[in-house]
Amino acid sequence: MAAVNPKNGASLGDKKEYQGVAECLGDVYRADFSALTSDKPVHLSALGQHAATGVTATTAAKNTEILCLMAKDAATADRAAANLRAVVTEESPTFDGTEVTVVQGDRPVVRAVVPDTGAQRPGRLLLLDTDLWGAIASSEF
Repeated sequence: MAAVNPKNGASLGDKKEYQGVAECLGDVYRADFSALTSDKPVHLSALGQHAATGVTATTAAKNTEILCLMAKDAATADRAAANLRAVVTEESPTFDGTEVTVVQGDRPVVRAVVPDTGAQRPGRLLLLDTDLWGAIASSEF
């Protein structure tokens, strides 16, 4: 709970890693972050849920879940993206339609956008279909 009561007015939002991953997530209604681990190849990851606006039975299938991670370098980001793409292929049809992208830079970010159907429960990447987050959380790259 240190993030709720930060010392000297600092917060998680003041850290570049959290800023970068939050920017990657975009406009989500919920986000779950892993712990910041600056000494690991993947410094930080998060899952977010994005709801289509004006949700109806038709638009519910446009809901997405987003996985973002910040890597220590470009090579790690490329390996993480390859791991995510492999899981998408291996676990078909669970993650069909998933788009994995890498934004290079000083702090490379990998983003996987996973489409949901109206029948899927929000938060499934965190609770049920955990293979994507597991592919980057447990890897040493």
